[in-house]
Amino acid sequence: MKKTPIASIRKKLQNKAESLWKQYCKQRDKVCLLCGGNHILQVHHIFSRKNRGLFIDVQNGIVLCRDCHCSVTYNDSTKETLRRKIDPATYDRLYEQSLDRRPFLEWKKIAYLEQQILILEDLIKEV
Repeated sequence: MKKTPIASIRKKLQNKAESLWKQYCKQRDKVCLLCGGNHILQVHHIFSRKNRGLFIDVQNGIVLCRDCHCSVTYNDSTKETLRRKIDPATYDRLYEQSLDRRPFLEWKKIAYLEQQILILEDLIKEV
């Protein structure tokens, strides 16, 4: 089935927003939050990327090296270590937001994505 023009535009905007989100998180953190390394840095979603309401929330992204990212993904004790490094108020806010399904609908709106892209571009300029 062929994508509609709107779906194609939305997907491009979602990809751009994600790319800017990653760029901002890497510029902000600069090194792995767990080990302090700077080799093969990746951005990790504290709350799953399936939660579209938090998908490009800059507080939901932290930088990890590839090894630590893999460890956090598959090792519960590393997940707990990571959780202790996150500001409790930030974690609680993200958790509460993760329970709200309404932002998922925003993720599908082109105007919302365009607004988020502008916000991310401004944040990147400030880092």
